[in-house]
Order: sequence, then C-alpha cells, then structure tokens
Amino acid sequence: MIELLFDDKPLQFNIQKANLHIYNEQQKCFLKFALDHLIANEFRIYFSNVNNDEKYTDILFEILTNGGNKVSKVYIQGSKLSELCNLIIQHIKTSKNCSKMVANFIVICDVELYINLSEKAENIKKG
Repeated sequence: MIELLFDDKPLQFNIQKANLHIYNEQQKCFLKFALDHLIANEFRIYFSNVNNDEKYTDILFEILTNGGNKVSKVYIQGSKLSELCNLIIQHIKTSKNCSKMVANFIVICDVELYINLSEKAENIKKG
C-alpha cells in the first residue's frame, strides 16, 4: 500500500554537505544522478585531472539554473569552465525569472565568479 502511494516519486537523498570529485570523463552520470536525486544544503563539485571540463557545461548549467529548490549553495572548481561562467551571466541578464536558480554559488576556474542571488542578481563579481 505504501509503495502504491509513493511509487511515482523518485528516490531523494537529503544531505547537509555533499562533495563530488570528478576524476575522469566517464563520471558525468554522477552529476546527472545528483541533479535528479540530491537535496543538499551545500554541494561541492571538484574536477581533478579532467582535461575536458567543458564536457560538463550542460549538466552544471542545469544544476545551477534549475536546482534552486534542491540545493542552497554550490561550489564548482575546475580549470576550463569559462563557458559555464558566460552562460550563467547571460542567463541572469536575459531571464525574467531566476527563482529556480541556486541562490548562492561559486564557480572557480580560469575566471572566478561569485554570485549571490539573494541580494538581487546585481551583485555579480568577477575575480
């Protein structure tokens, strides 16, 4: 009976702090899993020894722009994520509704990007 009531809802993991270390290009599935099943106060994503960080731009963009109801803070660190930074800035400039976005996130790459949407999307700092 309980299974019938909750069968349509996907399994969710409620975690205070989650860390994900990406070591090779085969681990994109872990980001997709996090997008679909993770609820966290803080989610940190590190790219270590990954030559093609750009491969993850689409899923990272999805997490940042649509994960606000699941994750409060996101930290992303990688070496080649400037395309992601540009997409985020463009999204904030052109979007009429940023309510689905993660409210606080930091992207550290060849350019540092600190964003706090809690203070009205005007406070965008480039480091």
